[in-house]
Amino acid sequence: MEFVGRWTVEENRGWNTGEYLEGQMGAGVRDRKTCNNMPPNCQLQTVSQLIREGRWNREIMQNVFNQGDREQIASMPRSMFKHSDRFFWKFAKSGTYTVKSSYVKAVQASKIIKRSQKLEGETSWEMRKHTVWKQLWNLNLKHKIKYFIWKCLQKGVAVKEAIYKRTGIGDMICPVCGDEIETAEHMIFTCPRAQFVWKLAAVRWEGLRELKGNLWRWWEVVAQTGSKEYGTEHISLTTNIIWNIWKARNKVVFEQKMSDAHEIMLRAQQEWQEYDEVGQQEETNKQNARAMCQEEQGKVPLVEGVIRINTDAAISASMIRTGKGIVARHWTGEIIRARGVVEQKKGEALMEETLTIRLALQMARDAGWRKIAIFSDCKTATDYINGNNVQDGNIATILEDIADLTQVFDYCTISWVPRSFNTASHRLASFASKLVNDIYWVSHFPSWLKEANRLDERADAHFVSNPCRIKC
Repeated sequence: MEFVGRWTVEENRGWNTGEYLEGQMGAGVRDRKTCNNMPPNCQLQTVSQLIREGRWNREIMQNVFNQGDREQIASMPRSMFKHSDRFFWKFAKSGTYTVKSSYVKAVQASKIIKRSQKLEGETSWEMRKHTVWKQLWNLNLKHKIKYFIWKCLQKGVAVKEAIYKRTGIGDMICPVCGDEIETAEHMIFTCPRAQFVWKLAAVRWEGLRELKGNLWRWWEVVAQTGSKEYGTEHISLTTNIIWNIWKARNKVVFEQKMSDAHEIMLRAQQEWQEYDEVGQQEETNKQNARAMCQEEQGKVPLVEGVIRINTDAAISASMIRTGKGIVARHWTGEIIRARGVVEQKKGEALMEETLTIRLALQMARDAGWRKIAIFSDCKTATDYINGNNVQDGNIATILEDIADLTQVFDYCTISWVPRSFNTASHRLASFASKLVNDIYWVSHFPSWLKEANRLDERADAHFVSNPCRIKC
């Protein structure tokens, strides 16, 4: 197969490639090939000619390929070993083609086409309705209140006017004031008691007075304030006021009990505050539970003599660079080596984190360390490695290399740690993404890195999630 076919990201499949491909390079077109033809007198024959010291040779690529091709080539992971090339199906996490995954992709594509065709034919009014409904259902409110507001906007709430028009029974006069026709707008805004309630409210919509004759237009403007400071709180209180005006109206109709405006306003505020407090308490409980879970997942004492290696990756979208940070410590906590690697390319988080772990293993192997414990704050990467379950075909090549590298050591673990225990490597990765050349410190380290290391060492215990001893 031609080299150019191996490097194109096709619609339905991709390549996992080793570093030692023998495919011939040739001119190509966009479909399954590089976009530009090979320049005259191009002497490149194999993929290995594009690689220098384990990296893509940017100088050669600059002269041969256009920017689009260079970015695609640079994004493909290279194996350190002579693994065979193979296809992977990128619409299945395992990378293996199945009829089910193909069917799911076909259905998704069909829906996208139909949706785009529908949007092309939609009027601006239909687009506005879609926006209003989306904003309404995303509000942090009791579901019954959201449903009630939806019914009001759909002119489906059972006010006197609507009942009379549908059934011809009774009359259309407001049961509260007894003077005007009861529409949704009258019940919520213009009924004398409703007006008094709004005067007592902590939230005012003075600029929307002219819209109170049209509930839809009024609500459309109110919903747009959700992105402003305290906007969602104002909307939540507003909906609770409307809901309690409705409940007070029903007391008049069904129980012949007239509620005072102060009572309505007080009940609306209490319900709003109670619901908000419950939501905040639930969120606090979730955060506490997550924190406790991290602590209870295990206080794993590190074995004496084991080199601790923390890794992290950083992506600079503005500079189109990636940075990798690796900090190795003596088992007592003292930094013994640090490495920062920069690459000029667009990066994807999981890919870069996994590559950094592989790079840490290489550094440990070259240093001659026999016992190591690697820590990363990318849980997905550590889960893939420890679970021996490749769920992303794009990183399968890297995971194979990691599995091979771990066999070199007498003791090797790869574990997840929270970001708060990974400060040094995180700062080093961010620092590396701004550099031109790589850095490698052995005996002298900058003060900011030492300070970050002290932050990592504040706790005596080292919390890790389900450590897996790859080899021990």
